Order: sequence, then structure tokens, then C-alpha cells
Amino acid sequence: MNSLSTVTRPQIYASTKFLNVRFSAISKRKRIQVQLLNDVQNLGSKGEIVSVRPSYMINVLHRNNGASYILPNQGPRIPVVEKQTQPTQLKTTKKESATEKKEDLIGSKEKITLDELTEITGLKFHKNESSKQ
Repeated sequence: MNSLSTVTRPQIYASTKFLNVRFSAISKRKRIQVQLLNDVQNLGSKGEIVSVRPSYMINVLHRNNGASYILPNQGPRIPVVEKQTQPTQLKTTKKESATEKKEDLIGSKEKITLDELTEITGLKFHKNESSKQ
């Protein structure tokens, strides 16, 4: 008998288990250093050194002469510009501003009458006459 006929199918499949491996997730993580030759929206300004995916460099930046590769033995083509950091501003969230307004309303001792409310909003408010009965 042939030695191949004695091998069962699960044994054949077990030997070829790792032939179909995808390496796309690893290649998506790799980034290269490039220097921007023009201002690029959402990426940086002229002269900055940024990290981008190789496909973005090939398809967009290099094609439009927007960036150049940074090689280890070669310096940048134009003077390097450091990325400008913007000072962070404290933003009040909607919840915080709403709670502040509520505290102001609760803390104020003066109460607004219907006439004053009508003047402020321009809406007409009617007194509920059914509650008097």
C-alpha cells in the first residue's frame, strides 16, 4: 500500500494548519517618518516631521509633492518646525452650566411674577382659574 493512503484527512489538515496566516494587522501598525513640504489639513504644517502609514505617503502625500521621506543617513530637506502646542482651555460642560443655572435660580430670593415672565419671554401666561374653585 501507498504510505499516503494510510494518512487520514485530519492529519493532513493538521500539518497545513498555519499556512493561511494574515499579516495585515501587523502592517497596519507600521508607520514611517516623513517631513511635510506643504501644509496638510488634519496632519500638520510645513516643515513638521510626522508619522504616517506607508500607503498614505505613497497614495496621497508623495503624489501631490506634500511630503518627503526621512532617511536615516540623510537630513530633512527643509528646516524642521516643532509642533505647536495649544494651551488647553477649561471647557464647561452642559451639565455643569445647567447645574450652575439651577443653583443661581434656587439661590436667588427674588421671584418672578407672571407679568415679568411675559415681558421677558413674549409669551402669554394665563392664571389657572379652575384651581380657585
